[in-house]
Amino acid sequence: MAELTLEMLREELAPFRTGLASLQGNFTAMERNVAVLQADVAAMRPNVDGIPLIQRAVSVLQEDVRTLRDDMTVVSTTTMRLDRTRDHHEGVLTDILREMRAVHVQIAGIASRVRKLEGVEG
Repeated sequence: MAELTLEMLREELAPFRTGLASLQGNFTAMERNVAVLQADVAAMRPNVDGIPLIQRAVSVLQEDVRTLRDDMTVVSTTTMRLDRTRDHHEGVLTDILREMRAVHVQIAGIASRVRKLEGVEG
């Protein structure tokens, strides 16, 4: 078996050194690409992070509008019934029925909100 000299070892390791230098260049390029991607993500983050917050705010506003609509229906039907009973006794039962339906819708809305809260917390 031939003896391995230092020069022979250098010749054998030369392709590995070339490959290693190539890999180091690739890693440097990948690090630059990662830095660019991080900068892009940092620029987009304020736009993306705000979307769930806006969605929650819109949902709260929609729920408030539904609640106000139900409350206004109850108040208006009660007022109409009271106004009619003062002047006329006709249609009082119809007005009471309309008022009860409005209150029923209002209670159903409250029950829906309670179920939603229980689902979130439970």
